[in-house]
Amino acid sequence: MKLELRLQILAVLRKAFIRSSTRVFSRSMQGVLLVFCTCCLMLSAQNVVLTGSLGGRVTDESGAIVPGASVVVRNLATGVEQSVVTNHAGLYTLAALMPGTYSVTAKSKGFRDVQVMERVLVGNNTSQDIKLRVGAGTDMVEVAGTTPLLRPTESSASTVLERSLIDDLPLNGRKYTDFTILTPNTSYDGDTGLVSIAGQQGGEDSGYANGNGSTYFTVDGSNATNNYFSDIIGRNRIPYLFGEDSIQEFQVSVSPYSAIYGGGAGFVDAVTRSGSNAFHGSLFYYNRNSFFGANDQLDEEAGDPKPNDSLQQFGMRAGGPIARNRLWFFVDYEQQLRNFPISVINPALSTNPANLPNFLLNNFGVPLGTPLPAPNGPLPVPNYDSAPEFTDNVYLQQVSNTMNALNSNLGTKSRSADDWVITPRLDYQATNRDSLFLSININHFNSPGGVILDPTVGNYGTQSLANAYVGTEQATLGWTHTFSPSLLNQFHASTSQDNEIATPTGLAPNTPTIVLDSPSAFILGNNAFSVGRVFERQYSLSDRIDLAIGKHTLQFGFDYTRTWDADTDDGGADPNEAIDFGSPLGLYEFSNLENLALGIYDGGFSQA
Repeated sequence: MKLELRLQILAVLRKAFIRSSTRVFSRSMQGVLLVFCTCCLMLSAQNVVLTGSLGGRVTDESGAIVPGASVVVRNLATGVEQSVVTNHAGLYTLAALMPGTYSVTAKSKGFRDVQVMERVLVGNNTSQDIKLRVGAGTDMVEVAGTTPLLRPTESSASTVLERSLIDDLPLNGRKYTDFTILTPNTSYDGDTGLVSIAGQQGGEDSGYANGNGSTYFTVDGSNATNNYFSDIIGRNRIPYLFGEDSIQEFQVSVSPYSAIYGGGAGFVDAVTRSGSNAFHGSLFYYNRNSFFGANDQLDEEAGDPKPNDSLQQFGMRAGGPIARNRLWFFVDYEQQLRNFPISVINPALSTNPANLPNFLLNNFGVPLGTPLPAPNGPLPVPNYDSAPEFTDNVYLQQVSNTMNALNSNLGTKSRSADDWVITPRLDYQATNRDSLFLSININHFNSPGGVILDPTVGNYGTQSLANAYVGTEQATLGWTHTFSPSLLNQFHASTSQDNEIATPTGLAPNTPTIVLDSPSAFILGNNAFSVGRVFERQYSLSDRIDLAIGKHTLQFGFDYTRTWDADTDDGGADPNEAIDFGSPLGLYEFSNLENLALGIYDGGFSQA
């Protein structure tokens, strides 16, 4: 039954298409449409959300419907116009409009023209009824459009954060998805910046065992979700995927939502900025330095120094026409330079002249007053001694080297980050029926010592705090074709890749992972996540057809995504997984400091 119904839909759409196909663009689109509709027999869930719709009813002053009225919608930024005619019920619908401000002009014989200004938001159905007044058509009546508090044409729960809000509210990290927390039914999930929508887990890194995120991200109608980590591409390693100035607006949707969204607990659908008929641009520079701030109360009471954190943010954007009313460009470039050393603080392993004798007695059995020789290596020599002998200089040398390893892995380690992102976009109005766009985003992040983002750590030594590199690239092509005022098609093709690499610090060449259990959990050497790469590449095709019938709009379409993942070290770029699967250099576990000094790895050995 399902197969027969879909074939009937295909036949109806094909007939409607043939009646309206007169241009070369339309002929080429026929084959594309047939292929995609055929694919609908096998594929379902979709998420092509980068436009909004506008519709309403045209009546006269008495409330009587006005069929056959002309409604012209004009984008104030680009000058692009679309027109429809009201049906027998006085209704008009424009199913796919780019977010922006529009003038809506209604005309009918015997009535004065009426013009309304209206704002179209991404993923929203904007309702605008128009009331005509009797008079000459040359007279113009201008009406101020208002956005209703309730949307009677929708049953979904969603919130749109517009460009004006992004501009006006302060945002320390310039990460646009941080604004999602301002929308209903959202909350922070964990300490890595993830956001839970509708009570669902925000991502793989939120800390739950075997967790997966339930939030789906799109930009310009194409997938921007890393399936491996169940988070936005680049996830929490990079400051942001897209620069703040490159985003026009975005929508946060929670259940219940339209069927076009596919499956998921929540959706964050963003649209990048486009050029307009006027040239515009800006430059910015921010310097946020901890030197000008006070130490927080907790650090002050603990006697800890104020953390050093210097952040420089700078960039530029520009946009305008290449050919007025036809071709526009926009480009955004943003960069961050950060210097934020990380402190390794573990009170159970920290020593000073006052507590050192008791520390040696309690953890190594070294009698009080016994002097240690100077260390002669970064670590104790494995299998060099079998039992603690306090009169034997060999064991005391092993203890001295163990203390050297602890002391050299505590304290402050340098950490920096350099992230740059560029987002160019072209929009082209090929004909009055065809509009196309191409958007590209490239983000490169390099952070020596930056695998862990916390200001302080207690369980990882300075040797194990690996370097982080992330490279992301995305490209999206969109094509909207209008067959008739009641039938249009939106097609998207995109590709993306997310390359996340961890490399050793170089402070412990060829040293395996050394895990200490007591008196406090601590890791020395090259951590398991110091050597690893997680790579994901995606290819996506999506198509959506909107068919207006009376006051109803039927939508058909599909979304196809092919994902290729490679993890070269069982989660090597993922600390949570790497510790479970071992290290490529070998992982030795010691139950206490005495066994570490003796080289007895009684906790076991593993190697990935």
